[in-house]
This record gives sequence, C-alpha cells and structure tokens, in this order.
Amino acid sequence: MLNKIDVPEARELADFVRDEITRRFGWPVHEVSTVARVGLRPLTFALWDMVSAYRDAQPAIVPRRPVIRADWQWTRAASPSNPTARVAS
Repeated sequence: MLNKIDVPEARELADFVRDEITRRFGWPVHEVSTVARVGLRPLTFALWDMVSAYRDAQPAIVPRRPVIRADWQWTRAASPSNPTARVAS
C-alpha cells in the first residue's frame, strides 16, 4: 500500500516503484490517500478478497462432540481436614 498519494511527490514515487514492488515481491500495490479519500474502496475490497481466500484455504473446523463417561468413583477433595483424599481419575 502506497499512502499519502495526494502529495504530488508521492504520486511520482508511486509511479516509479509500483512495478518494481510487484515484480520483486509479487504483492498487489494500492495507492491510497486517507485525506483525499482516494483508493480506499478498492483497498477495502482487495483486503476482503485476501481474507476470504485465506479462510477458504483453511481446513474445515469439525466441532468436537463432548465425551460423557459413566465414572461413578467420586471422592471428597483433599482438604486440611481430609489430607489423604484422592480425586478419581
């Protein structure tokens, strides 16, 4: 993202480096000025596309079913009055 594109020198620099950034890193380049509100909507849609592509590439989340076991070996918890009590495993 090239910011402050409303400044004339920044636009010239953006024209100069845009192709180099794309060629070297393979990144999309977006020219944006928040003051002049230039390029914000295309940037928003591009970010949405990137997030959607990332989410689509993730494996599906399979909800885990709770496991309920019939373990009836309950004991009282250890306390100062009952230091030898054990918790069932």
